[in-house]
Amino acid sequence: MERGMKVDLGPTALLRVGNLKVIVTTGCQSPNDSAYFRLHGIEIDQVPVLLAKAKNHFRAAFGNRFDVIQSCETLGPAMADVSKLPFRNVPRERFNLKEQRVT
Repeated sequence: MERGMKVDLGPTALLRVGNLKVIVTTGCQSPNDSAYFRLHGIEIDQVPVLLAKAKNHFRAAFGNRFDVIQSCETLGPAMADVSKLPFRNVPRERFNLKEQRVT
């Protein structure tokens, strides 16, 4: 999806606790390319479990590399279920996406 594009993660750090490695960045960028991990010395084909805080775009790069991709819901403006967001100025029925059908 972003092949060849420059990405500025800002200052980063790789934190290690035992076998656990955590990449911390100052810039907000989804890990949509394996280079994101390789930059920090992590080869994703060699790790048994990879956790990434990202939306669905990472599936294009990693979907065929893992047997299972498990999603979990988190709070914030990028929630998968937008009906749980506290809209104040828009009628909720406009965002009832579970019942809308596109024909």
